[in-house]
Amino acid sequence: MRLDGSLFSYLSKDSRTPFGKRMLKRWTVSPLQDVDQIRNRLDAVEELAGDAKFRKALMARLIRLPDVERILTKIYTYSVKSKVKAFYIDAMALNRLDEFYELLATLRELIAIIKDEFGSREL
Repeated sequence: MRLDGSLFSYLSKDSRTPFGKRMLKRWTVSPLQDVDQIRNRLDAVEELAGDAKFRKALMARLIRLPDVERILTKIYTYSVKSKVKAFYIDAMALNRLDEFYELLATLRELIAIIKDEFGSREL
């Protein structure tokens, strides 16, 4: 699928994370229709656009995070495909456990980012 010259290509050129690009793509192909939600999103964008220092600090932290959506997809796919009736640990199970621990660490980091970056701001 070629995206050169598309609206999404233009909007996503500054997106630095894969999960950010996916979210922007969802927003582009399925825009909000509720006026209050549109206003809330515009207010958030305006606040981020108006505070370069905050935006850069937030971006620096978000860009280091692993792709949570992909980790969840791997864990879900493994659980759906697994036909194991008895409990046992093999290399595949240990890999999935490692991915789960990575997910937990990422979620903890997201909580820290929210507290650090948004805790002192009026929401």
